[in-house]
Formats: sequence, structure tokens, C-alpha cells
Amino acid sequence: MRMRLLFWRPLAIPTALALLWLFVSGCSADDQLEKDNPVKPIPVPPVGIDTDLSGPLSLNYPTKADKLDPRRIRLGRWLFHDRRVSVAGDVACSDCHMPQFGYSNRSSTAMGSRQAKTLRKVPSLVNIAWRIYPHYAWDGKSESLEQQVVAAILNPLEMANAMSHLVENLSRYESYLKYFEETYGSPKITGPRITGALAAYQRTFMSGNSAWDLDRWEAKKNDRTRKRSKGEALFFGKAGCDRCHKGPNLTDHRFHNSGVGWNPDTHEFDDEGRYNVTRATDHKGHFKTPTLRDVAKHPPYMHDGSMPSLFSVLEHYNAGGSANPGLSPEIQPLALSMQEMVAVVLFLESLNGPGPGDQGPAYFPQ
Repeated sequence: MRMRLLFWRPLAIPTALALLWLFVSGCSADDQLEKDNPVKPIPVPPVGIDTDLSGPLSLNYPTKADKLDPRRIRLGRWLFHDRRVSVAGDVACSDCHMPQFGYSNRSSTAMGSRQAKTLRKVPSLVNIAWRIYPHYAWDGKSESLEQQVVAAILNPLEMANAMSHLVENLSRYESYLKYFEETYGSPKITGPRITGALAAYQRTFMSGNSAWDLDRWEAKKNDRTRKRSKGEALFFGKAGCDRCHKGPNLTDHRFHNSGVGWNPDTHEFDDEGRYNVTRATDHKGHFKTPTLRDVAKHPPYMHDGSMPSLFSVLEHYNAGGSANPGLSPEIQPLALSMQEMVAVVLFLESLNGPGPGDQGPAYFPQ
């Protein structure tokens, strides 16, 4: 077998050291790639998520994606963490959607390729396999996860790439050709194959097994009545958070106007959100309800990252949002005390799943 050098992140291994390492270890570059990023079974959803990754919701119903395949997931894992997907080879998907922060990050915006600054907070990708409605991104501009992957690759503030350029670039690497062939049956690299692999891998980003999930599971297993925490009782009661944050993923997957970004002087929104997609006047200032899974891992909050903490988010909703002509009817003053808001924040913190997420492979096809 002909020896091929490996691409290592974040820095490339110098050629001489790579050759020496391969010689001493007695293992080929392909062997190391296989060991570092093996094909694994499709993961089982954690406690708190009741549907598996083969159901219609996880395949973008009603759009319908291809059934998940472990080889496609493995290929997507390389691509998601590979900076060569961006036009300048300087940013990977995981540099913005950081595994340790619930596949979001801890800044109000993010840095795209060639130091371009994004306009919105990076949304979390956890449990993105399950969507009641097939709308992706803060404004729902994409109708499938595959479409959203394409949008990120082409966006001049994100990967800033052209699909033709990305295909040409990846096709230069013999190992990528090999793994595309293993995955798809031929070595041809195409845009749909790239986006299909990336989407397949992202569907494995699951969050559950939180303290809240495990407590409910134990109660059900032992047939006992569980006592809700004060924060949980408020969340589903007086605070009414579950008007929008409902179901296993604690989101209704719909769009709402809570007044974030409303400028009372100009009577306009800094970002018009869903209106930019639909051009419907009553959609101005509407943004998709985010999941609350892993929510405490990635401040600041809201689509513009304007709220530094979960407590500041509670203050915003406690006041009834920011008044504007299109304020959603679900947004009402809550009359929560300081102690009650703290209790709700403690409940939100209990929704964090364990672990830092998949930090990605150390070596990449070359």
C-alpha cells in the first residue's frame, strides 16, 4: 500500500516527522485514519429523547433525507472538523459550533473564514435531527438540514466557499477519494455527497441524560411520584415557559417576536428575522424558538447574543418582552420575584447533558 501523509489539526505534522512516525509505528496513514475515526454503529438516543435516528422527524419529515449510514456519519465527522471546507482553509464547522458548548459557542457572533464576522449568535445544533417543522437557522431560511449545510458553506460570512471550489479542493486528496468511494460507491466527490455526509454527522449531536431527565426516568422506572423542583414547577406553571419551550427538545420549532432587537427610536428591528425569508409584514422580528437542551453551556443568548446570562433572559421575559407592534401574544409579563427567577435559572441549568461532545478526529484524509 502506498504511504500517504496525514493532515493533523490544528497544525500539520511536518513531513519528515510524519514519515518517521509512520516508519517507527509500522502503521500506514490509512491505518491511522481508521483507528482515529472508525466506522461506529448509529448512536442510541439518550434518556429524555424518545425517538431514534431512523424515525421520520430525524429525517426532516416531510422533506425526507436518506436513511442514516455509519460510513456517511464517519465521513461527515472528518468534514465537520476539517478547516479545508472553508475557502481559506482557516475555519471548520466546529470552530463555531463548538462541541463543548452544546455545538454553539460563547460569543454573541462568530468569526468566519478570512475573519469575517457573522451577524447572529451561533445556534446550538444539539438534537437537530428532530424537527416538528422543517425550518433551520434563526429565520427558518432552510427547509432541510442539507439545505442549511449548503447555506453555511456558501455564506460569505461563514465558510465563504463555492461548492465547485470545495469539490475541486477535496478531490485533490487521495484519501478523501477513497472514503467517498467507501461511503457512496464511487470516488466522485459532489456537493450533495458533501452536504449529505455533513448532515448525517450533525444528526448524531444528541443531548439528554441531564439531571432532569434521569430524575424523571428513575421515578418512572421505580413507579414513584417525583417532586418537582421549584424552578421546574415555575417553568411549567406560573412562568409559562412551556408555551414555546415544549416537548422533549423544549422548543415548539416555531417563530415568535419577543421584541429582541426592537429600536423604539426608529420603530424598526435591527434584524427583521423571519420577515427576511417570507416578506410577510407580521413576521418582522420573529425568530425560531431555540432548544433549551444544554442551554447553560453557551451564553450569551438570543439571536443577537444581546443577553449575557440566563438570568437576564428571565428578566426580559418577566417584563413582558420589549413592546413593539408585532409582539407575540405568548409574551406576557410574568410577575416573578427575584427568588423565583433564580429558581427557574437553576432548573435550566439542570437541562445540561453530560460530557463535552465529540471533539472530532485528530487526523484528516490527505
